[in-house]
Amino acid sequence: MADTEAGLLPGERLLWTGRPARARVIPGDLIVPGLLLALLLAALALSPRGPADGLGLGDEVVTGAAALAGVIATAVRALRVKPDELRRTVYQVTDRRVLITTGTRHAWAAYLDQLAEPIVVPQRDGTADLTLRAKEKFSLSTLADGQPLPRAFTPGIQPPFPVLRGLPDAELARQVISTGRQRMLQGALDVSPVAAQPGGAEHAGFVPAPGERTLWVGGPQAAPWWFGPADITFSAYFALFVVAIGFTLPWARSTGAPLVPITVFTAVAALGFGYPAIGRVLRRHARIKRSAYILTDSRLLTTWRSGRRLAGTQCALAQLLPPEVRDGSVFMNLAWPPRDGRRYSQTQLMWPAASTDPPQLIGLSAPQAIADLICSAQLAERGRTWGRSNTRTSESESPV
Repeated sequence: MADTEAGLLPGERLLWTGRPARARVIPGDLIVPGLLLALLLAALALSPRGPADGLGLGDEVVTGAAALAGVIATAVRALRVKPDELRRTVYQVTDRRVLITTGTRHAWAAYLDQLAEPIVVPQRDGTADLTLRAKEKFSLSTLADGQPLPRAFTPGIQPPFPVLRGLPDAELARQVISTGRQRMLQGALDVSPVAAQPGGAEHAGFVPAPGERTLWVGGPQAAPWWFGPADITFSAYFALFVVAIGFTLPWARSTGAPLVPITVFTAVAALGFGYPAIGRVLRRHARIKRSAYILTDSRLLTTWRSGRRLAGTQCALAQLLPPEVRDGSVFMNLAWPPRDGRRYSQTQLMWPAASTDPPQLIGLSAPQAIADLICSAQLAERGRTWGRSNTRTSESESPV
């Protein structure tokens, strides 16, 4: 089977492959359903038992049903969905990357020189987990068996570095990663330069820096409205608040509250919750349609027109993990995420078209080809860095 057929880059060599020996439930995945269940039981215990009007009873039923649905959904994900995903997960280590594949697509990848030394954590069932962590970003929380406490209803949050779970040969995998990592850090790989693709960036208003070479320019062929279940859940979550606010106006009027203050409050609250629910979706869709994507030999950029000025976001190739192809788009994550996690702001609600994020390439006609080109450009940039480093070393060692 050719490298490209196996999902590897041209010239990339597979060194080790494995999969979980058994699919166990991760304790950290039970935190959210446990909290929701505790809140639901507390609400039932503290709710008044006396007579209530129809509106109050209806609110209690809706709230209880929503909480129960949350408990069921998160419990099914922790007890059934995640173990099923683990059964279909394959781990690969090449001479350049660690690849984690679930089903038919790469779910996560990192270059070996972006990793610190992995850690083997033995398990009671005789297997061991292999914990991956970003180089120079170590913390004790990365050694926990489960994932960090998830932040619900947050689209675009960068996943933490994963754990290779349930390995019967975790020590062998650690040695292969460690050896390959040292070879990459020492520049012991033969990396070919990348040829530029047809097309120019003049129409995008982009001017390359001196010595910078443009490799590819493109744009969205189709702009999706939603980006995964978390994105849909985020909008649905705030839409529930908008619906609940709609009930407050007739209730307030029935109690004899002043009409003008209640109306103003309701309108402001509806707008405040309505923007995360649907306003950001409309604005994001329009921004993506106006976007242009540019890949150079040193950075990746997304630009768009904002009024009369050109705006956008960019990131150096060396600071990015390998790209992830999903639903016709190419998603990029930082190799060294912010120490305090993802920034949360009004701007961040625009993910994957936020100016605070790395560039995301949405709605491409050939996303896998562009992802492979980005990988090749990232490795070629490393090759140039290795070459300059070796040149300086040779000059410093030469006799005067």
